[in-house]
Amino acid sequence: MESYTAIPLLSTIAMLLVVFPILLLLLYETLILAIANRRRNKANNNIHRASRGTLEAVVPIYSEPIELVVEKTRRNSAVLLTSPCFTRLTILSDDSSDYVRNLAEALGYDLPISIFHRPDRRGGRTGALDDYLKNVTATHFLILDVDAEPTLEIATKICTGLQNGGASVIPWEGYFTRGTRLAHAVKFFTDFGSDLLYRMRSQAGLFVFPLGSGTIYDKNVVLDVGGWGDNIIQDDIWMGVKLALNGYDTHLLGELSLRILVPSTLAAFKTQQKRWAYGTSDVLRRSALKLIKSHKLSFWRRLEMLAYMSLPLLTIPVSISFLLLPIAGALEQRITFGMFLEEILYMSSPFILIFPIYYYLYQRLMKKYSLKQTITNLGRFTAILTTLTPTLAWNSLKGLLGLPLSYEVTPKGKKETQEKKPKDPFYMLLWSTLSLFISVLNQNTIIGALSLAFFTASLWTLARACLLYTSDAADERSSV
Repeated sequence: MESYTAIPLLSTIAMLLVVFPILLLLLYETLILAIANRRRNKANNNIHRASRGTLEAVVPIYSEPIELVVEKTRRNSAVLLTSPCFTRLTILSDDSSDYVRNLAEALGYDLPISIFHRPDRRGGRTGALDDYLKNVTATHFLILDVDAEPTLEIATKICTGLQNGGASVIPWEGYFTRGTRLAHAVKFFTDFGSDLLYRMRSQAGLFVFPLGSGTIYDKNVVLDVGGWGDNIIQDDIWMGVKLALNGYDTHLLGELSLRILVPSTLAAFKTQQKRWAYGTSDVLRRSALKLIKSHKLSFWRRLEMLAYMSLPLLTIPVSISFLLLPIAGALEQRITFGMFLEEILYMSSPFILIFPIYYYLYQRLMKKYSLKQTITNLGRFTAILTTLTPTLAWNSLKGLLGLPLSYEVTPKGKKETQEKKPKDPFYMLLWSTLSLFISVLNQNTIIGALSLAFFTASLWTLARACLLYTSDAADERSSV
């Protein structure tokens, strides 16, 4: 049998579909850090004059554990009471009348807490926000998730974030209630993402998108842009686009951090990421043409906003590569180790040029993350996200095509532990084992290397990230 000498087209494509999205992400983050570094000593263009007004906090809920709602609501209302502009905290509920009655009894009446109840669920979360908006008496309102924990520092400074004519955003800091390996990794990347995609983008002068929890809106501005509209899955990104297209700016309260509960189980994390992947792609579909045609925003700002909303789509080529592996491994045989090294050399050359710049800027601008902490959590998070990539790709594609998706609330508290473990790691393990076997049988080193990468990610996720609970001490002793 003759040796395979032709260019291994399918195998090369499979590798490119993995490498190219990673390269694009690395380049995007490097550009953000480079611009932020260049502007680090310049005045922030988003600085505004604080306006006078009053503030109401609103917490949209649906099917949340009552004990969690009571605990967090009473805590947050008491903290926010120390702010001179705070008036009340409103729970926005689409739950049953029995649920609302039990919730009201459990909350008591000693704090300024009210419940805005809708017996029907018209329009989902964004429909509820639009209905609530008509009843807001304060000049501004702050949207919080039920698990958010405003600090006393936020309460002290929050009145300075009442920006007339726009919105103010408080970046996130993750916390968890169960010290799983997944929770540690997700917390790290929640904090890292807040620094990179909010603090660094703000410092670079880029548009700051609102967050679904931790954004202060001027009530009149939201009314002026027509509210959210019904059944918008990613309401924060959608409102950000509407604000930008209507000439309103946003401001990052970058010196503050809002504590946000991160998932501790793979099931909860999958639910959260599916919703975010679909929702962001859905907003991209709805707004891309409007942004392209807009004359109120500069070309570069529009381009960067589109790039930001396109990030979930990077999972699509990786998933295509994953599905292609057994086919390429079967059709293209005898790809030697030398050919594999040649492919790696060509494809790694851009990384060799970009990564030193990225690492220098990372160390310069984001000093709080140690190298060991970064590598440990990068390994964990990459394995987990790789395992969920086909699911996220499918949901991103559904959002881009406008296919329907029901809003799923990320399980919290007791509900998180009651969720069934996802089968994603098991399915990826089976498929990558098949492609690995075929590649070894046919001596295809390119497909063998890619298969091994997916195999390792799914095996680690199945063996380590799917564990329900690991104590903090045990987790810190564990290796990646």
